[in-house]
Amino acid sequence: MSFEIHKKRREKLLEILEKCEAVAIIASAFEVKRNHDVDYPFRQDSSFHYLTGFDEPDSILVLNPFEQKRETLFLRERDPKMELWTGRRLGVDKACEKLSMDQSFKIELFEEKLSSLTSGASKWSYDLASDFTLSSKHKLCDFIQSKINTSRNRSMKLGSVAVSGSLEIKELLSGMRAFKDDSELASLQQAQVVTNMAHRAAMAYSAPGVGEHQLLALMESVYHFHQDCGTAYNSIVAGGENALILHYVDNNCQLSEGDLLLIDSGAESSYYAADITRTFPVNGVFTPAQKRIYEIVLEAQKKSCEHIRPGLLRADFHTVACEVLVQGLIDLKILKGSVSENMDTGEFKKYYPHGTGHLLGLDVHDIVHGLHFEKGMVTTNEPGLYLPADDENVPAEFRGIGIRIEDNYILTDDGHENLSVSIPKEIEEVENACRDDFRKFLPYITDPR
Repeated sequence: MSFEIHKKRREKLLEILEKCEAVAIIASAFEVKRNHDVDYPFRQDSSFHYLTGFDEPDSILVLNPFEQKRETLFLRERDPKMELWTGRRLGVDKACEKLSMDQSFKIELFEEKLSSLTSGASKWSYDLASDFTLSSKHKLCDFIQSKINTSRNRSMKLGSVAVSGSLEIKELLSGMRAFKDDSELASLQQAQVVTNMAHRAAMAYSAPGVGEHQLLALMESVYHFHQDCGTAYNSIVAGGENALILHYVDNNCQLSEGDLLLIDSGAESSYYAADITRTFPVNGVFTPAQKRIYEIVLEAQKKSCEHIRPGLLRADFHTVACEVLVQGLIDLKILKGSVSENMDTGEFKKYYPHGTGHLLGLDVHDIVHGLHFEKGMVTTNEPGLYLPADDENVPAEFRGIGIRIEDNYILTDDGHENLSVSIPKEIEEVENACRDDFRKFLPYITDPR
């Protein structure tokens, strides 16, 4: 793996830091205990990975544009005994050469060396909410704040320049991470390829009597079969009225004849996420009522897509989606009055309570930057309708239906490209996909010998 791309990102951030008269302190993720002596699977902090490409826990990067050695990495030392149990470590001696750093130290020296590594800056930038714990058992953010306070007090006594405050590192990185370079786009596209296979396999395998958990296992096995891939977030496999729970993750019910199945699930490839939702009939054929609601949601997505282009406010495409959904609810006699009246009162929000999209990248809900769409950003578009089973304002044939359709788009010079265009969503495409052979999407079924 080449770490040049991460070096260039650090150099760009150093330019930003110099203009802000700031230093940056970015911590890795840390291992989290699941129960007793079992940890959750480790996943590196997105910003730390973005700047280093280094995927070990218990590490801290310090960037100071005012020092000759501007890039300093603190990390774990080699430990043959621990490596026997938990895997290889890069170690301090190889860190500079491998990761193109200016200098490196063992993580236990961070508190001792921080003051000498942050000279010349009037502000310190770090994750203000970090739970990273230092060797001394102090929280990193508490330790940094104490250093800032000490600097202020000392300057008042000596008449010297103080560290005037702190900056949220995510704010400084937002203008970088929001715009995807070619390597990031390649990872995003690979995530879409794998996600397409998983969603198609689920459509083909779904049938009355199948368990939500079985479809979950099927899809996530597709993700993990591919190198450098896994799940981007906790998958939602929601049959019938479970689709009315926006973040339903129990995934433990049996699918029933005549129900819809909402699946919100995406692969992560080399840390970059896909975020896809499809809703389809368990038995492979939409009922007239299901089709009617589905067509409203699909039209909302298509109309709002017209507003995904550089220069437009990100909030506008949400407004357009809401207007289409509201008109659909009025046509179904679920809402009364005009579109504008319902937009003003917000009455529709009990049927559409969430936003229409968010930026996507290293995090499923990625760092937010600015108010407008800009070239190189990646966004989701995910309108939906959720009609409670006990809502007497909803005609009986529509009660209990929950539908969401979600795709991922990259902003181009004058519009957008749908990265997830291969995943069926037109009604005829979906019904055809439900009749497919699920085994063609499962490469591990092929005999590898």
